Amino acid sequence: MSIEFKSEEHWSHFTDPRNDFEPTKARSEVRTHPLTEQITRIAHIGMPPRRDYETPQFLADNAIPIFAPPMVLEVTPTFLPEELPEGRYTRNDSTLFPNLNPYDRFSPVAAIGGRPFVEPNDIDPSDVADALALMRQFFTDLSEDEHVGVVGWNFWPGAGSSIPHPHLQAVASGRVPERQAKELAGERAYRETNGEGYWPAFLAAERDGPRWLGERDGWSAVVEFAPRSVVPEIVLVTDDAQHLQEASDELLQGLAGWLARLAAAHTGLGVPQFNMVLHPTAPMDIETTLRARFIPRVYVVQQTNSSDVFWIQMGLEEAVTSIVPEEWAETLRTAFS
Repeated sequence: MSIEFKSEEHWSHFTDPRNDFEPTKARSEVRTHPLTEQITRIAHIGMPPRRDYETPQFLADNAIPIFAPPMVLEVTPTFLPEELPEGRYTRNDSTLFPNLNPYDRFSPVAAIGGRPFVEPNDIDPSDVADALALMRQFFTDLSEDEHVGVVGWNFWPGAGSSIPHPHLQAVASGRVPERQAKELAGERAYRETNGEGYWPAFLAAERDGPRWLGERDGWSAVVEFAPRSVVPEIVLVTDDAQHLQEASDELLQGLAGWLARLAAAHTGLGVPQFNMVLHPTAPMDIETTLRARFIPRVYVVQQTNSSDVFWIQMGLEEAVTSIVPEEWAETLRTAFS
């Protein structure tokens, strides 16, 4: 059985006060995710007008180098010697240390590079690759009872970051978080039904199609068919590692390059803030693949007079996207070129 991209198109009819109350209609769509079967509504199609990117002055003014050498080694905590003898991990200008406000049993932070303030269109892939390598080392050193988790990234306040200096975060305690657990359950069901892995079939179905962004440096990039975000998210998939601990330096450098490229392209389109998640961090009980999600964020009150999370997501636990994924993919391909 091939990957199923299921959708239902709906039309609402009404009179339009913008056109002298002439009868009109508007389209919406309900899509079912081919792996998790979660619902995404495509509605309010077409985002509000977006301003050109401008550096937030308050961020630049508050870019204190607490996460940069040498201060990072003076003001950040260390892991207990009996848990992780290294205390902290360093690689070039990037440093990994425990979060003072943890989300789980282990909650590391990896400060990215030495610059306390980085523009979203000026991310250094080598710095990101260093931080990813620190996360790889951290999860490798955890016990097998605890090394299952997820790596994440909040870039700028509208995406959840409270400190301007770019930094990765992670959670680990041996539990697969909810969204990732749904994906793994979908992978198991797909393999039982079809006798093959989901991700190779997914890439074969998407390759060179309307949502395909390209393949380079060991990673394939695809705009999600049924996104969970208002601006469609991008899934990055590799065939070269099943989990983070297997990823080579070259593969992490390739992922870092994609993330920097996506951040720059989205910034040029007026969406400079994003989240990123990367998993699995450890071997799973099925054959799977390492993948990342780049999740654009548009919560900027001055820009949209709204939020990118509202009653549909919070009350129905269904996703909403306001840009047709195939149209966003075409926009991104143009931005790349």
